[in-house]
Amino acid sequence: MTSKQKKQERTLEKRDRDGYPGLIPIGEVYGFEQFLTRERDWHSAITSGNELMHVYRRVGEEVIVWFKEKPRTTITTRHGMGLYYCYLTFSERKDIYHEQVDGI
Repeated sequence: MTSKQKKQERTLEKRDRDGYPGLIPIGEVYGFEQFLTRERDWHSAITSGNELMHVYRRVGEEVIVWFKEKPRTTITTRHGMGLYYCYLTFSERKDIYHEQVDGI
């Protein structure tokens, strides 16, 4: 295994362990949870500790968004990252970046 492959493997292990920091803005967490529970058949679970959102679909399939105090940011897993991009693409929210256009 080359040093480049080892570096990539360590990076992937770090991402699996630490998650994706700063991806989901704190103000978007509630809308993201509502999108998953109302439109995508996910179920809310009781949050504990520093969790902002905890939803599940089946056993072993869950998305958790944590709050990290030091940089004051959110952290989520790879699965949460994919679902958040689905939320950005398919939700009907309005803001300055994703303005909904009628008829399209």
